[in-house]
Amino acid sequence: MDRTLFSPSMIETYRACRRAYELASASFGQCAASRSVPSICRQFVRRGISEINRGKIVSANDVQTFMGKHWPLEMMEASGADGDLVARAFLFTYKILMNYAKSPYRPSGSEVVAIALKARSRVPHVRVYLEDTFDMILWYPARKHLEIVEYELRSKRTFSSAWPTVSALVKRFLCERLRVRWPFESVSLTTVKISSANLSVSSSVTNIEIDELIYKVHFEEINKDLEVMKRPMDAQELGRSCHKADEPCNYCQSIGKRQMKDSVIAEDFLSLSA
Repeated sequence: MDRTLFSPSMIETYRACRRAYELASASFGQCAASRSVPSICRQFVRRGISEINRGKIVSANDVQTFMGKHWPLEMMEASGADGDLVARAFLFTYKILMNYAKSPYRPSGSEVVAIALKARSRVPHVRVYLEDTFDMILWYPARKHLEIVEYELRSKRTFSSAWPTVSALVKRFLCERLRVRWPFESVSLTTVKISSANLSVSSSVTNIEIDELIYKVHFEEINKDLEVMKRPMDAQELGRSCHKADEPCNYCQSIGKRQMKDSVIAEDFLSLSA
């Protein structure tokens, strides 16, 4: 793997388990394992939400047409899942897109300035790049505020403004590339949790403003991590992993077991709709 480009998930893996990070780095690109139904489903939902936010999907007929044209049936079949699971995945996705199309996230005073924007920027002095994708970016010209919106199908642990997540810090760093077009004075991260049951997303929105000083302090820790991550670790460094060799680790297990059985896939899909 070329160790000059990093994403938030790579940094999170490194912090959780250095051994898992090295395993992933060594196996990256060697073989492409079949993707699971939940993974395919999440990607398709994000694609559909992007089309809704662009205004290309506004009605039930639009949702039906979009799914009829673009539903990834071949990818579903390649995953090895049975027909019943694929049918449930289709219905689950349909309900989510229908509900979001009825009430898309659009606060008053905001302008949609970017959808599914992939951003990449060089980290000064470390000589590597950080990359991430913005699901949606909203601009508030009246108060010169930039709002980063990300969508989640599953509940994630919330964080306080004093302790931003790696994803929030990386997105804030990448925002500097946007300052020329939108000269913001403040930035916030909004997480919109969507489901097939909710009729409105308003009750599932979490908005946290990213303080400039706190961002700079925490981002220094990311710089330190990147300095180590960009070079292969030796046996001594791997020995300082975050867990003992015989201690169970979800990161190591997920990387070591690329191929999942149908029963595991089904359980994962059920958790996706939780």
